[in-house]
Amino acid sequence: MSILKLIIKREFIAKVRNKSFIVMTFLSPLLIVALAVFVGYLASMKADVKQIAIHDESGLFASEFKNSDENKYLNLSSVDLKILKDSIVKNSYEGLIVIKKPNDNLTFERNIEYISNDSPSLDFIEDLETIIARKITKENYKKLGLDTVLIRKGIAKVDIKLKKSSGEATVKGLNAIKVGIGGAFGYLIMMFIIIYGNMVMRSVIEEKTNRIVEIIISSVKPFTLMMGKIIGTSLAGILQFFIWATIGGLLFYVFSVVLGLQMGATSTIQNQIANGANPEKMVTLQLYFNELTELPIFTILVSFLLYFIG
Repeated sequence: MSILKLIIKREFIAKVRNKSFIVMTFLSPLLIVALAVFVGYLASMKADVKQIAIHDESGLFASEFKNSDENKYLNLSSVDLKILKDSIVKNSYEGLIVIKKPNDNLTFERNIEYISNDSPSLDFIEDLETIIARKITKENYKKLGLDTVLIRKGIAKVDIKLKKSSGEATVKGLNAIKVGIGGAFGYLIMMFIIIYGNMVMRSVIEEKTNRIVEIIISSVKPFTLMMGKIIGTSLAGILQFFIWATIGGLLFYVFSVVLGLQMGATSTIQNQIANGANPEKMVTLQLYFNELTELPIFTILVSFLLYFIG
């Protein structure tokens, strides 16, 4: 056996027998799944209801704000504005919507404020703007003598159904999922390069502190020694990658079995609906599953592997 093969074998065995390698190889996929489940659990938890005070001098908008699971609106238009602002400073309320009375509807947009100690989310502000804009629009219609009921009846809502050229149904937002998968693999490539590059460097440093290097260096060229370490470490990374791919495939299979999903199946959906499952959610979930199974997974994995080796 050549010296290069001996160095590769020694480096590979040293890496795969390392306790940290074994632990991270088998625990990393499970930790990622556990993290995803934990994030989903936190997202599904109901946060504390936020109290939003409303000071509406016009008397037009206070009734337009409806309570939700996240926000509770309090009409405090009769309370002095200065007192309400002091309450915001003392965190008595999450925020204060101030709507000043203008001369006409055209100036409403410049007479609305939201006061809070913390910066509100973009979605929340957009919801407020939508509610207020809808009310102003209704008032404008009334001034123009237009029937708001007829206008509301005339508003059309379009829901475009997506289908492939083969006639199969598909789902919206699939491109975003593909972008997310591409971003995840890009992040993995970066992490692989950083982690295993660091392992090679650490291995070289360890050899410098090991007296056996004095014997090896006398019979091995530095280039051969370095190549052996790089190849041995890379083979350990490839082994870890294959193990992760196998565990990922098993987890994907378990996920599909638990939810009762099958590739291209429609009878499964019907059975789930018969058992009381939400029909729309089951159909959408099955369509997403079908689209994911049609992704070129093998090509993606091979490309990832070739890029890592390169």
